Amino acid sequence: MISHISLIRVKIKNPNMNLLREAVKNLAMEIGAELVNEVVDYYGRKVKVDLGIKNDVFHRGVGITVQNGEVKLIGDFYGYRQHVEQLQLGLVKHYTALATAVTLRNMGYQVQSSKVKNSIYIKAIAW
Repeated sequence: MISHISLIRVKIKNPNMNLLREAVKNLAMEIGAELVNEVVDYYGRKVKVDLGIKNDVFHRGVGITVQNGEVKLIGDFYGYRQHVEQLQLGLVKHYTALATAVTLRNMGYQVQSSKVKNSIYIKAIAW
């Protein structure tokens, strides 16, 4: 068995850290996860993380870190590749929705967002 802590890139560059934290919280709520500050590999070795989540699927935890402007997932993903891809997509979805809403508000729009199934809808109204 090959079990080790890996880093996987997420398609978010130079994130606003406040938005990233909020996106992680929203993702955690969506997938029934708790926020954590460490991840563990198969052998019990722990790695501290600034942002992390843990649930039934990712029972060892998944950390979210930013290195050189790139968002990366950190954890022991052995046997969880498909779930990791869904986690990446979920993080991008939540971050993009938050960033879009903030940008629209800064442009003077009134913004409402709603979640329907796996999608987030943003409604921008200009007066």
